[in-house]
Amino acid sequence: MRIIFVFITLLSLFSCDYSDNRLIFHNLSNDTLFVNYNVKNEIITSFKPNYYRDIRFHRYWQEGCLLPKEQESLQIINKSWEDFITTIPDGKIRIIIFKKQLLDTTKWDRIVKEQISSKIIERDVEDLKTLNWIVEYDGK
Repeated sequence: MRIIFVFITLLSLFSCDYSDNRLIFHNLSNDTLFVNYNVKNEIITSFKPNYYRDIRFHRYWQEGCLLPKEQESLQIINKSWEDFITTIPDGKIRIIIFKKQLLDTTKWDRIVKEQISSKIIERDVEDLKTLNWIVEYDGK
């Protein structure tokens, strides 16, 4: 029985996907944000944020949603951030930021067609290392 337990434990350890979660996005602004990343300077059409308001907690829930002063780890699976970013032709990752107000007042089709975002922050590997893998947004 003990051998089976050890075998199952080892199997579960080796079957897990590697996840690099060093890249931290910190929302220093007073806005609720939706955040995603891309390799190009364009809005990802499949990113369309879907959120709902949880009245009990007065919070908007959706992956990538950050309340003011919150931070979130951006993850990449089965690669390191360095490996991923160095595959991008110009070597820069784009962090695309949408203020909740923008999403509340603008249809998603228009956002994609006109490439509207609140801000796009570009960083290369050296920038991220210098910043200790923390990207901050202050609302400006």
